Amino acid sequence: MIPVSADVAAELRLLFECATDSNFDSIRREICQLVDSGLDGCILVLRVCLNQVLLNAGEVKNLQLQLQQRLLSDVFRYCLRKTCFTTSFCEVLTTIALTDDFLESLSNLLELSVAEKIGVGLALSDSENSEIKQKGQWFSIAQIEELCMNPIQSVSNDQIHEIVVFLHQYDGLLKHLDTLNNVVSLLKVTERPFFAPVTNGDFDRQPNLSRHLDMYLGSTNDDFESLLSEIGKEISMADIVAELGYGCTVDNTRCKEILSIVEPLDDVAISKLLGAVVGTHSGLGDAHNRYATFVSAILNSHTNDSSQLTKWNADVLVDSINELAPSTNWVRVMEYLDHEGFNIPDETGFYLLMSIYTRACKDPFPLHAVCGSLWKNREGQISFLKHAVSASPDKFTFAHSSRHLDLAGPSQGNHAWSCLDLLEVLCQLAEVGYATSVRSMLEYPLGHCPELLLVGVSHVTTVYNLLQYEVLSCIFPALLKDPTKHNVMNYLWHTNPYVN
Repeated sequence: MIPVSADVAAELRLLFECATDSNFDSIRREICQLVDSGLDGCILVLRVCLNQVLLNAGEVKNLQLQLQQRLLSDVFRYCLRKTCFTTSFCEVLTTIALTDDFLESLSNLLELSVAEKIGVGLALSDSENSEIKQKGQWFSIAQIEELCMNPIQSVSNDQIHEIVVFLHQYDGLLKHLDTLNNVVSLLKVTERPFFAPVTNGDFDRQPNLSRHLDMYLGSTNDDFESLLSEIGKEISMADIVAELGYGCTVDNTRCKEILSIVEPLDDVAISKLLGAVVGTHSGLGDAHNRYATFVSAILNSHTNDSSQLTKWNADVLVDSINELAPSTNWVRVMEYLDHEGFNIPDETGFYLLMSIYTRACKDPFPLHAVCGSLWKNREGQISFLKHAVSASPDKFTFAHSSRHLDLAGPSQGNHAWSCLDLLEVLCQLAEVGYATSVRSMLEYPLGHCPELLLVGVSHVTTVYNLLQYEVLSCIFPALLKDPTKHNVMNYLWHTNPYVN
């Protein structure tokens, strides 16, 4: 039982017990005024409130008790909104022997929603009392675990949105929003929330969900925050921006606000962001509602109608990045394009990436980043190269390659087939399962500059020389029959005597 000794406490108790339909609103206002008086008033109200809840726990619920229970729930919720709730509630709980199921039982008696339960747990996790802090941590995580593990009903976007909006409404709970965001990526959601970039498919493929939750529930006070930090790394700035859509680049101010949410804004994060932007240059029209909700709830601001936006504003994106991270190394950003999920869907996406780089950096594109070696993400590398080799010279060029064939002949466009690094990486890709994709890229040079292609691949030696032999078998017979091509034959012999 919670000890109360003040006369005001006795009067409060009487107010709770005497509540009727006719005086319900006036009694609630009177009690809430005491809460508004400050920390001491909030502590006193919570003490009496919990005392009455525990007294009524075993009673048969008649109409009077049901009315009293509703009043107790309303008052507790009012206290929950206050900035002093954590301090007040923790002070009250120091006089109670906390069992493992105390918070769950109390929440059920007060008929708290899932969002309110999580809010209570997060508030207590800020306590200076180690026992209360741990109970709060476990309680909030337990609610999330229950949502995750429900085999019958998945968590809906609306449920997550309700929790976020609930925390955002009250200053005392708003500071816990980051903590919630750090763990919400573990939820099995039926839609992709605007702040949680894990899809149902991604979730189902993750074998570590139970492990993460077990780590949470078995953690101590010291490692709780580090565990949240670890899980928080799953939340990617690139995914957030892709979820919110083109409104993110409506202007510099808004773009910087959104990019500032997830730290750090380093070269790796920027590279992944560009990958997401290039891969979603069209088809994000339905993201407007998520963007408007995000701006209103998280940034506490309003937005003009962005439903008419149909593409990313590359200039706004680049300028915002350079203002937030002026030391960005854009060459390194291009090197980090070799990441999981990077894929250029079409020519428009490729030209968007080039416009971003041109805006950001005046140096020629770093060719070594895309054809200096095999990528781990080979599909992503092929998606880049297939558009690069056919790009117009004013958009992309290989002319500045450090390994470049200087052969007289017709105009070579963007000099792709004079770049030995490109030819070498294409030969390597052909030998690791991507021969079909590489052959499609070679259709143009086979038809328009076959001798240049043959001379180029003759400089390349790989494990099996598969592509080299294919090119040779296609072009060499015609060279033998053409007496005007003796100079090419002579060049090949001096370059690689084993080519024929």
